[in-house]
Amino acid sequence: MGKVIPRVLLGLAALLLCVYIVFQIYSANSSKVGVETALSMEMEDTITVEGLALREETVLSFTGSGEISYAVEDGGHVPVDGTVAYVYNSAQEAHARSTAERLEREIKELKDIQNSTGKGVITVENIDKQIKERLLSVIGQADSGQYSALEESKEQLLNLLNRRQLITGKAENFNERISDLTAQLDSLSSKFSGEAQTITTTQAGFFFSEVDGYENLTDLSTLTSMTTEEIGNLIATQRSAGNGNAIGKVAEDSDWYYLCLLPEERVQTLTAGTTLVMQVPSLTTTEIPVTVLSISPAQNGQSAVVLRANTISADLSTFRKQPVTLRFRTISGLRVDTNAVHFVDGKMGVYILEGITAHFVTIEPVYTADTYMIVRSDGGAGTLELYDEIIVSGKELADGKVVQR
Repeated sequence: MGKVIPRVLLGLAALLLCVYIVFQIYSANSSKVGVETALSMEMEDTITVEGLALREETVLSFTGSGEISYAVEDGGHVPVDGTVAYVYNSAQEAHARSTAERLEREIKELKDIQNSTGKGVITVENIDKQIKERLLSVIGQADSGQYSALEESKEQLLNLLNRRQLITGKAENFNERISDLTAQLDSLSSKFSGEAQTITTTQAGFFFSEVDGYENLTDLSTLTSMTTEEIGNLIATQRSAGNGNAIGKVAEDSDWYYLCLLPEERVQTLTAGTTLVMQVPSLTTTEIPVTVLSISPAQNGQSAVVLRANTISADLSTFRKQPVTLRFRTISGLRVDTNAVHFVDGKMGVYILEGITAHFVTIEPVYTADTYMIVRSDGGAGTLELYDEIIVSGKELADGKVVQR
């Protein structure tokens, strides 16, 4: 027994010696590296500019006297000879007329609800779902500043709540409410001094109540042939005093134009017909699709770009010179640190760590910044893939080389 223990110790020492020798060989043929996981990244290629929005607009004038009350909301469509406003003798009469119109609408809605109840299959669950959707719409409009749409949404919500009252039996009918509203409507008649005068338009289109002095600034059919300097002068134009008798304007169609100056290098990827996305954060959260109509030759490092859109809304009724954000594209792919990029046999790529071995894979950049780039994530075999461990630091890397963290 006494001789067995020394043999075991001798064997253990030999094993440790072998492990030490292997470790030294591994250390001599490997290098320490730093790694970073390949993760998805998405970014928007945008630029903020301040240009000028123009439409084909006809100014409406009224030379008489009285209190004007608009019959059409901003952005609303009017037909030829359509009424855009009423003229009353006083502000009190205008208010009474407006109140009367609201009462008439509510009376009609209550009668319609009573007449439609029991027709078709309308469940409480269905009504509750619609109420929830409309309530969320009201909250969203309030948060985003779309106040012009709130009144209509409020009336629709009230309509649904009234319907629920009848369906659930909490109200048998609205006769008492209708009688009360009718009495209020009758009492207002004494405040009317005859028929109101109407202001109509001879042109069909979209009505806007604000006249800001930029109407008819230039012939819009010549925009695409203007130089960068000429468009720059238009953008710099100060608003005129305008027509003191103006009460609104009509845009003949939904098309409008946005003129802006962009750095020469930013228009290299643009051509006529390219679609961009515009945001006007000071007026609305709605994203507006716009199409590049023309790009003028660069002057002093800038090119004039004419964009065309056909989004009409009350939120954009005062849109002229507010700053806008233009989104050229949304870029997505895998984020790669520029320190990790290598060129092997003329191919761009990175080394990734697989177990204890470095392997070279190719990359195809779609966007390059100072410290990182975004590369394609769908290149296939032999290319960088999601969650690969990219080697971002290490010396004398080579494909198949054994490395250690």
